[in-house]
Amino acid sequence: KSLAMKHLLTHKASKDFKCDSCEYATNIKYRFIQHMLSHVIKREDCETSLKSDCKQEFASNAAVVFKCDICDYTTHLKRYLAQHRLIHKNSVDFKCDLCDYATNAKHKLRKHAKVHNDCKEFKCENCDYVTNYKTCLKQHMGSHHTDTANS
Repeated sequence: KSLAMKHLLTHKASKDFKCDSCEYATNIKYRFIQHMLSHVIKREDCETSLKSDCKQEFASNAAVVFKCDICDYTTHLKRYLAQHRLIHKNSVDFKCDLCDYATNAKHKLRKHAKVHNDCKEFKCENCDYVTNYKTCLKQHMGSHHTDTANS
């Protein structure tokens, strides 16, 4: 499929990841995790509308600590722990069509795809070095051609 067609399909695909706290839904796990964490970062939330009641409810629950069994994350709210656990899921959402490479991030797959590209885009002006990555060329210039890189 063409890249344009694949891109269009991302908009039409079913939204497998749905937020319980708002209307947000996506078919991209990484974006869903970022969204869920935004609820955690914004506030220590509670169900009451009065700030004094909210503080009191949070204080009464403050003695209870929920700890992630994979990392050092802790929280006083059980639902935040459930949201946090999403970052530890090891699902692979994007697979390379040309080899066994797989990742959970679309941008990483795009970067990986360049290793299969026969046309090296970035060429060193001072030697025969060529690469698919601009950052690699910059690193090469800094380590091999420091005199010409500064001129």
